[in-house]
Amino acid sequence: MVRYTKHADLEVFEGELSEHRYPWHYHACYTIIFVERGSVVYQFQDTSIRVGGSEVLVVEPFHVHRNMITEHTRYSAIFVPREYLERAGNTTLATQRSARPDVHQKAVALVQCIKEAASMNVVNERLAALCGSITDPLPGNEAIVPSRTSRVPAIDLDRRITELAEEARLSKFHFQRSFKKKHGLTIGQLKRQANSEKAKALLERGGAPMDVAHEVGYFDQSHFIKYFKRMWAITPDRFSKG
Repeated sequence: MVRYTKHADLEVFEGELSEHRYPWHYHACYTIIFVERGSVVYQFQDTSIRVGGSEVLVVEPFHVHRNMITEHTRYSAIFVPREYLERAGNTTLATQRSARPDVHQKAVALVQCIKEAASMNVVNERLAALCGSITDPLPGNEAIVPSRTSRVPAIDLDRRITELAEEARLSKFHFQRSFKKKHGLTIGQLKRQANSEKAKALLERGGAPMDVAHEVGYFDQSHFIKYFKRMWAITPDRFSKG
C-alpha cells in the first residue's frame, strides 16, 4: 500500500510493497528516498544502486532512472522543488547515497514535518539540516556519477515521430536513437511520462478518475488504472483521496 501527502508543493509517497517495477522516468525536482526495511534498486544509465534499510538516496532533477522492489519493503520518497534547496543554501546536490544513521534520522524528521503540515520555517530548517548532512564528506556518504543527460526539450508530443525526425533532418530510426542517447528516454516513454504528470495534476485538482482517464487519452478505465499505478504505485482513486 502507498499513501500520498502534500504540504505546500512538497510531496511524500510512503509505501509498503513486496514487488513493484517503475518505468524509466525522471522528476523535475529533487527526490529523496529513504528505506526503513527491505530494499529498492535504482537503475540509472551508468550504474545500478541498491538502497537498503536505514539508507538514503538523493536523485537530482532530470536524472533518468527506474526503480524496482522485489522484497517486502517500507520506504518513503520526498519530492522537493529545486528552489527549496537553493533557499537551504545548497545548489549542487548531485545524485548520491548515504548509509549514515544521522542522515536517515533527518530524512524521517523532514517527512514527519510535511505530514504534520508544520510551518515552512520548520520544514526549511529540517531540509537544510538534511542537505548539510548529505553533503558532509564524512564516511558513509557515497557520491554517484551525476546525470549526463540534458534537460528534456519542450517538444510538441502530439506530433508524430516522423514529423519530428524530418524537422531534425534525420531518419526516424536515427532520430529516436539520438534522442534516447541524449535525453535518456524515447519519445514514447516521454509521452507516457507527460501523461502521468498531467493525470496526477488533474487528480490533485479534484478531477474524477474516470474524467482524468479520458482527458489523458484512456477510454478503458482498467488500462488507465494499470498505467497510473505502474508510475506512482497507487491507484488514481486512492491518490485523489490523499
